[in-house]
Amino acid sequence: MTFPLVSMYLYEGYEVQNSGNWVASLLPSFNSITPLIILWAISIFGSIGSFLRRYFRILYSIFLFLIIALTNGADFDHDLFAWFYISILFIFEGRDEKSDKAILDFSKLTIVLIYFMSGFWKLFYSFKAFFNESLGYFHFEGLREIIKESHLLTNHSWPIIDVIPSVILFLIGLGIVILELSGLFLYFKKRSCLYLWASSIIIFHLLTVLTMRVEFVSNLILIGLLFLIREKQSSRTLR
Repeated sequence: MTFPLVSMYLYEGYEVQNSGNWVASLLPSFNSITPLIILWAISIFGSIGSFLRRYFRILYSIFLFLIIALTNGADFDHDLFAWFYISILFIFEGRDEKSDKAILDFSKLTIVLIYFMSGFWKLFYSFKAFFNESLGYFHFEGLREIIKESHLLTNHSWPIIDVIPSVILFLIGLGIVILELSGLFLYFKKRSCLYLWASSIIIFHLLTVLTMRVEFVSNLILIGLLFLIREKQSSRTLR
């Protein structure tokens, strides 16, 4: 089982964010992370080779942690933390077929849990908003207002949002919450359906790009590698 841990993500800037950053406070002072990116690139090639692969993967995780932390203020880049978690799991890949399958399964569970928690918090705050007479996913205008609020932050507009019936947006909002929560159930009860779940998550992310310019490029690639490509390879093997 080979899994190239390469996150195809282009940073908008390479300046170190020192304000409130505990990682930067522990490291020598420097203004650019270019040396880290070069070392990270070297570790990428080493992590998919056969020579000292495990050690290169350890370095990959370390450099990825530093790059994410140093470029995002006081915490992780929301779009890359899943790559960091999965990269740690794949340090232990390559011993035997049984352990490799367990690592792949646990990697999928990690992704499923990430989206489950996203759905859980959407559910929690929607219940809270519902009883406080605020807008959330349980309000007919909730999703519309969420999209419009994102437009103010991203300076993006999607004129069609004003003509979509409220009931359709309401059902879409509920569908998003159910989709994110359902992955955990499918993992334990109907794992064969995870292929469709992952495809739906990718479609959801593409729609957020269209409607709100909220991009999760790294997640799209990671989900494709873990759930879609591997599932197709497994299907061919079983035939």
